[in-house]
Amino acid sequence: GVNAALLALPAALLIGVISICLAPALWSAILLRVSDGSLKQSFHKAGVELLCLPIPINLKKQIKVFIDVFLDNLATGAAGMLLLVFVGLLGWSTLGIGLIMIGLIMIWLMMAVMVRNTYGQSFREAIENRTLDLTDPAAEYKPGQLMHYRETAVDGGNERQVIYMLDHIGMSHFRGR
Repeated sequence: GVNAALLALPAALLIGVISICLAPALWSAILLRVSDGSLKQSFHKAGVELLCLPIPINLKKQIKVFIDVFLDNLATGAAGMLLLVFVGLLGWSTLGIGLIMIGLIMIWLMMAVMVRNTYGQSFREAIENRTLDLTDPAAEYKPGQLMHYRETAVDGGNERQVIYMLDHIGMSHFRGR
């Protein structure tokens, strides 16, 4: 679900950073890099995309492009520049950088938990307000997303929301989605 997808990357990075702080060696750096490379573009990205499901499709397309193209590259570049400043100009050690990273990852984990708590409510509101349209041909929902819709509606939705979701999932199923 969304919770596991949002928490997997920061948890793996936290383990990698702690391993670098405790034993700065090539194997710990490889662990950190493999965790980032394997989870960022797969599991984590899927979780972030699930967060966007309650957002209307027109707004979602604009936001997704902005996040994927601009914000992701800006954050990567800013992190690289900060690393150059801290290590090159200020002479910080691996432990100092690691402790800062641990603090930032802890903030990331707390934010992921907060987002998870509000996501279910936002999803149910999108169903209640009927701003979530599973029959929109432009939406291109995958079968896994449809099951996610069902689970979210059934877990915390009222009777009207559950009926709405079941009707739309049934329509989507018969249209070959």
